Amino acid sequence: AGDGVDTVNNNGEGSRDGGGDSITIDGGAGHDTIRNYMGHYSSLVGGAGNDTIRNEDAHHVTIDGGEEKDIISSSGDNNSIDGGAGDDVITNSGANVTVGGGTGNDSISNSGANVLFIYNGGNDIITGFNSTSTLQIVTAQSTYSKQTSENDLIVNIGQNSVTLKDAAALADSINIDLQEILDLEWTLTDNVATYGTSKETYITITGVKSLEGIELDGTVVTVSKSALGDSEVTISDGYELALGEDVPEPTTEQNAGWTYDNNIATYKNASTSAGYKLENNTIRHIEASGGETLVTVSGVTSDSGLTLNGTIVTVSASSLSQDKVVTISDGYELALADDVQKSSTTSAGWSFANNSATYKKESISAGYKIDNKQIVHKSASGGEILVTVSGVTSDSGLSLNGTKVTVSASSLSQDKVVTISEGYELALADDVQKSSTTPAGWSFNNDVATYKKESTSAGYKIDNKQIVYKTASGGETLVTVSGVTSDSGLTLNGTTVTVSASSLSQDKVVTISE
Repeated sequence: AGDGVDTVNNNGEGSRDGGGDSITIDGGAGHDTIRNYMGHYSSLVGGAGNDTIRNEDAHHVTIDGGEEKDIISSSGDNNSIDGGAGDDVITNSGANVTVGGGTGNDSISNSGANVLFIYNGGNDIITGFNSTSTLQIVTAQSTYSKQTSENDLIVNIGQNSVTLKDAAALADSINIDLQEILDLEWTLTDNVATYGTSKETYITITGVKSLEGIELDGTVVTVSKSALGDSEVTISDGYELALGEDVPEPTTEQNAGWTYDNNIATYKNASTSAGYKLENNTIRHIEASGGETLVTVSGVTSDSGLTLNGTIVTVSASSLSQDKVVTISDGYELALADDVQKSSTTSAGWSFANNSATYKKESISAGYKIDNKQIVHKSASGGEILVTVSGVTSDSGLSLNGTKVTVSASSLSQDKVVTISEGYELALADDVQKSSTTPAGWSFNNDVATYKKESTSAGYKIDNKQIVYKTASGGETLVTVSGVTSDSGLTLNGTTVTVSASSLSQDKVVTISE
């Protein structure tokens, strides 16, 4: 057929499709499919590649799968099957047949009688090996051994094996064409245990201290506590390790968490006991670990109200007492939980109600606070009244400096008298319209001099430690003198106005009001 992916069918003698007996089919390189139906005395060769070969009801046929992974099925008698190199899958239902998987890990199923199975390498599995079957070992190995594993019979050849499924009952009567090893034993040299004969070693285990506690079952070696020390235990290829039931494994003795004693809470890491661990076919001894103290909190009443998150320990009310100071170890910090009544500070300042403003000292409410990395309980303190100002409309326009309260316009009302408590004094801010008094006297304009009474302007003034609002008053004109040159030479005494020379002019007539 040549190289490439080929499909070849041979129908036996008498078929309308041609072909017949004594036919040779060679698929060559490539993944080929070959079918031979009743073509007796034929030769079927898959060649290199993953081939599928089917021999149906044809006798005296030679089948060679060639290299790589082949799938071969045959239902004729007196045939010869060779899987060749690679992991092959072979099915036989004929009698008087020779079946060889070739090198590789092969899987063979059989339902025929008087079948000769030829083994020449790899780890093979044969299903259907019966009392009429024979196993012929064709390798460089000169010996073999047998063992059972549940219902299977395992034949060990060097580091490899043939597993005969459900053939354990044939252990004493199996037909094997080679010398059986009867003197296999374990030996121990410098923490290395070996299993084999004086001439050949099949299994090597390193790191054990005793042969006691080593048990072989098939390809599994179970190691019990008596054979284990501190060394790492490994096993040769083709076998696997298992831990005996008496071998302790590392277990968590205590989970991470808090403990409490005498007002001190301590948080420790999880602790793990010493033991043995099997990973990647290696047994290692694990030392006890953990249990280190991370943080200590002193002065608490219990550990039920403590939580640790990173380096912050949050303390709930259930762990606090007013008479105890809570401290924490270096590297960590304390925080108060939401359910804790916290002490708060209210700054000194004004409050206002019902036209009265009150200035109080700084106050501290009762509760817990964190001070210098400690939780302490603070009693209520401060908040004493320093001064009270009555008659104001708000406290926004008040400022206190020493014993003086300055009142801005925003806190004043014309219809209210502002008073202050003893020991303090009032002052008017710059933005307040202040009442002022103008004395009685002369004014001059356009040769006319006028004398007016004392006047007071509208505005606020401080009178007898009170802020009062004054309406405009006074300033009535008493007398008018016309024809003068100035008011500087005029004096009023009762109803008489005396005029000096400085106010007279030869060309002007001076007159006076009624």
